[in-house]
Amino acid sequence: MLHIKSITTRLLKKNSSALILLVVLQLQLNIFGCQSQTAPFNSLNNSCAEIEIPLNPVACFNQQSKTQIIEQRKKALAQFPQLILGTYSANPVVFDQIVDGKPWWSMEGSFVYGSGARSTKGNSEESRFILNPFLLVAANSWSTLIWDPDKMKGDEFADSNFPFCYMPERIVINPKERKLTVTYDITAYHARLLAYDYCRKEKSTISDFGLTAYNARDFGYRYIHFDPKGSINVINTDNEANVDKAIEIKQFIHCGGSCGLLSGCNNMSPAQNEIDRLRLKGLPATASFTLWRQKPADISDKEDFKVVFQFK
Repeated sequence: MLHIKSITTRLLKKNSSALILLVVLQLQLNIFGCQSQTAPFNSLNNSCAEIEIPLNPVACFNQQSKTQIIEQRKKALAQFPQLILGTYSANPVVFDQIVDGKPWWSMEGSFVYGSGARSTKGNSEESRFILNPFLLVAANSWSTLIWDPDKMKGDEFADSNFPFCYMPERIVINPKERKLTVTYDITAYHARLLAYDYCRKEKSTISDFGLTAYNARDFGYRYIHFDPKGSINVINTDNEANVDKAIEIKQFIHCGGSCGLLSGCNNMSPAQNEIDRLRLKGLPATASFTLWRQKPADISDKEDFKVVFQFK
């Protein structure tokens, strides 16, 4: 690595115009954190030790602007400023296609009603992840449309713990060890499902889940791999998935027509079967994932970050 002080001495002995070169050099080193010219768009502070992150509640984004939504994300990040290197700026490949003033797929719409007039009623489902930016990778349970709205009493959604989907019980991030651990209490989730058994169409336990990983992409982690050897009681059921290959995270937010409204709705896209077909075979269970900023030559390459789900 170049030493600023020695360069300064040599250059200033020659001529004053060297100041310009020095300033340019210093700016370059500042931009890249004096570490690497392949630094990610946003970066976690890897000198920071373990911190438990509280889960922020869901919120309604309907008719808000992209700026308003990103400001809410920044406030969530500002709860732990020591975890961020430099100034956060929302990654355009993830968030630039949010359309101002549009409705969003909601929790009620996505998990209960489906597309149509009620698809955007209530809190926005993407707020689970947008307002929890340190949740780099999350489990997204296959619990959509298991309900019969006609059998509901009308007060179900007043329950803040209504079992729409898996929600983290505990989030612990340790940038120094480059590891995120997310705990899901699946036993308690299924107990809550039983409390609403009267309005369920699908009575079986919810064992399948996918991954929502655009928060990782926002922080420069572009590739992910499910590690079956480091996992217990979790399998990938996608027959076409290459278990020896890192998968590029392509998820982003845009405005599409899947909600069935003429206006369109902001939501996540695209579907990625390689990371959307995981299954719990029993409890307790562990799912292990590795993240890289650049595509690894081999999945045995040292990861840039590790994510572990603990299911109990």
